[in-house]
Amino acid sequence: MNKKQSSLHKKYAKLYAKRQKLEKKLLKAENKNDNDSVLALSSQIDNLEKEFSEVRNDKVRFLTELNDQDNKKLQTLSEQYDVLSQERSKWMEKANLRIAPDGKLKTLRHLNKVGQRKAQKLVRKMIAIAEKMQELENRINHRNQDIDKIKLDKYVPLGFFVRMIKFWKSIPYEKQQKIWGYVFCLPWVIGFLIFFLLPISESLWWSLNVVKPDKGVLTIKWNGFNNFKSLFTDYVDAYGNTFANVLANSLVSLTLNLIVVVIFSLIIAVLLNTKFKGNAFVKAIFFIPVVFNATAIYFAGEGLGGRLSSSMSGNFTIANDFNNLLRSMSLPDRFTSFLVTAVNQIFSIVNMSGVQILIFLAAIQSVPASLYEAAKMEGATKYEMFWKITFPMVSPIFLTAAIYTIIDGFSKSSILGFYDIAKGQSAYGIASAVAVMYFIFTLVFIGAVYYIMKARLFYYDER
Repeated sequence: MNKKQSSLHKKYAKLYAKRQKLEKKLLKAENKNDNDSVLALSSQIDNLEKEFSEVRNDKVRFLTELNDQDNKKLQTLSEQYDVLSQERSKWMEKANLRIAPDGKLKTLRHLNKVGQRKAQKLVRKMIAIAEKMQELENRINHRNQDIDKIKLDKYVPLGFFVRMIKFWKSIPYEKQQKIWGYVFCLPWVIGFLIFFLLPISESLWWSLNVVKPDKGVLTIKWNGFNNFKSLFTDYVDAYGNTFANVLANSLVSLTLNLIVVVIFSLIIAVLLNTKFKGNAFVKAIFFIPVVFNATAIYFAGEGLGGRLSSSMSGNFTIANDFNNLLRSMSLPDRFTSFLVTAVNQIFSIVNMSGVQILIFLAAIQSVPASLYEAAKMEGATKYEMFWKITFPMVSPIFLTAAIYTIIDGFSKSSILGFYDIAKGQSAYGIASAVAVMYFIFTLVFIGAVYYIMKARLFYYDER
């Protein structure tokens, strides 16, 4: 609402309220048969009506002007929509082309892919324009209703909060969801700006300097990218591994854990969603690592592992038996290594999967039952219902579970050992360089996972 519209609305509301009061007083005076008061109040109402009529005409004129402006915008958008529609038809012809112009299959495939991609982009633009057109049409219709009410003197001015509620209800549901998303993210953004932005900026600055304590004061001397160079060439951990080796090993380990944990969590969530005796107890078992102290669980596992290793010789451990079994089946070495590593890390996988299982379980239970009922009526098996209904419906949660697994995995990464080494030597510039590399590595890994998974996610509300 602009200034002129707001000013007219205030004037109209003020005069409307004043007229309502005078009419109530007039009614009381008529009931008391007070002729003098009736004449005086009638005269005041007549004078007020003249002023009210002018404001009413101004409001009608202003709303009509706004409608004319929106009609012009609507016409422009309609023309843009027609142009995009024609362009989309041309690209769809290329997408549906079955004979290559030069007789080459590669050219045909390329044309089909390009045509499909361009057509999809144009469809998205057309949808955006159609939404704007619908919004303008709703606004014009709403104004026309107000104009008719004002002309018939039936328009009741609404208060600020009522107008805000009415305005909120007029916003499309998808936009309301986006707005709520921004609202819920706002506390995190404010917290980041207040508590984290300065430390991150300071760490970035320190990583480019030699920072050492001198007589109780930190001295800062510009060093450029030498801290990063020294980190990759001079520093080794307690096992003799360089930072580059640890970074590469962390990448491999994290990728393996990410795949195994997400798949394992989904399988367990599907099993826990079925009804069986002791269902609640089994759920509690998988969520125990999240509730209890992780350090206590780790040492308990270490103690159990120590007793197992002391009671079993090398060839009789579970991992070795499993390895021998897979090798006897003549499976590829890489596949065998992947499975053996997964089995060998079963304790840490279960320990890392508690939250992900809970997330997947909540997602599975939120799938509309009507979809399963319709599938049953069509004769679908449980296997088909899982792949055609459950899996697509919970696919957006894969991204959430993946990001949580990455963050959880990086918090236990060996990279942090170099931070402790540098900090122990009072080399705060090197320690900051480790923190910056850790931050960049995490950000790039999450970005890569998001980019890979984004195109493969299915959103039920958007279909």
